[in-house]
This record gives sequence, structure tokens and C-alpha cells, in this order.
Amino acid sequence: MNRKRFTLIELLVVIAIIAILASMLLPALSKARTKAQITTCLGNIKQLNYCIIQYEMDNNDNILRVEMPFSHTTAERPGSWTTMPWSNLIAPYMNMKLTQVESGNPTHDQPPVPERRGIIRCPAAGNNIRFIGLLHYGMPFQLSKDATYRFPAVVSRIKNPAGRVRILDTVYMTNGSLHWPDQSGPFAPGENTYTGVYICSSWGNAISRNRHQQSTNVAFVDGHAANVGYNEMRRHSGRGFTANNMLWYQE
Repeated sequence: MNRKRFTLIELLVVIAIIAILASMLLPALSKARTKAQITTCLGNIKQLNYCIIQYEMDNNDNILRVEMPFSHTTAERPGSWTTMPWSNLIAPYMNMKLTQVESGNPTHDQPPVPERRGIIRCPAAGNNIRFIGLLHYGMPFQLSKDATYRFPAVVSRIKNPAGRVRILDTVYMTNGSLHWPDQSGPFAPGENTYTGVYICSSWGNAISRNRHQQSTNVAFVDGHAANVGYNEMRRHSGRGFTANNMLWYQE
């Protein structure tokens, strides 16, 4: 029995068709992957926000700020640290037991290995989180500490809580004076690399825009979360309309 064999031209045609189909499918797959990462990240940031809300409920509605006063003995923790990041304080609400480092620096307290890929890590980032203060989500400094634009001491006094940022996507930036555009890598691989940070600036420094294709995941004081586009985030960073601004607050 004679079997018909493919000619070289026919093989090349088949290969070309496969290449065309692949080029059509890959962008769609990439978009689906990006959307899935945004959705997962929104879930992470909502869970962290719920932990913050629980912390505040247990503390008489007093607001959790980006850093809280902290006192300790040298037996409890080496060094003379006077503040504790918000991410450390909600660790018990995540059922996360942190391990102190030799220096005692609270920012470098370490979560258990299995949880370094959990809700403290953005799925769009390539690095795990080794240090609790260098997670992929942060609080704007100005809403916590600025004398003019910070939140009131009690959560129930915050006006328009559905429009006020609680935490949002952050990225570790070596240039503290750069606000726009986003200086976000490329980062060296491995969990020892700093890729996020617990604190950011309402002006824009350390707010991530590139991980989710020029957008930022944001959790708000009322508990909901949303993906905010680049232009909208930049508009709010400008402090031009503080009455309804996400990143700046005035009574």
C-alpha cells in the first residue's frame, strides 16, 4: 500500500497556520492571565483590609495608622524600636506567627515560609515576601501622619469612607522623591529582594501602577476594593480636590 507523504511545502504551510493561530491566541491568553491576577490581588487586599477592620473593632474604633507607637524591653526585642508597622499588628488576624530577626527590626519580622506566597503577596509580582514590612500592599503616609491631611483618630468619624484609600498596591522604590512615573524594577529574583513596602506617599511614591498594566488595586475604608486606572490614580495624587480625594483627607 502506497502512503501519501507530506511534501516540504505542505509541512511549511501547516507550520505557518499553527504559528498564525498561536499569535492570535497568545494575546487573549495573556489578557486572561492579567485579569485573573488582578482578581486574585483584589481578593488579597480585601482580606488584609478586613483584618485591619477587625483590629480597629478590637481597639475601640481607634484607627490603625501606618505605624503605631511601640514600646518593649530588650528581652522582648533587641534594639530601641519605637514604632510598629500596621502589617505586623494585623498578623494575628491573619493567623500568622512572625519570627523576629536578630536586629529586632519589626519591618523585617518574617512570616512562615508557606505564607510568603499568601495574601501579603501580589500574584503579578515575581518575588515571594520574606519580610512582613515589605509586603506588596501599603498605607499612604499622609492619611496616617500628615498634620493637615490625616484621618481622624476614630474610624467612624471618617467622611465618605467608600472613597478613602485604606491600603493599595505598593512597590519598593529606591528613589524616595520620584512620584511619577513608576520606578518598579526590574527586580532581582528571590524573596530577599525588596519588591513591596508597607508605606507609600499620597503624592505617588511607592504606589504600584505597572504590576497590573497601568492600574492599581485599592481597598477602601468601608471595606470594598476596586481596580483604579493610572490616570485616575494620578489625578487623586495631585491633592487638587481634597473634599472627595482618595489619597488626601480634610474634615
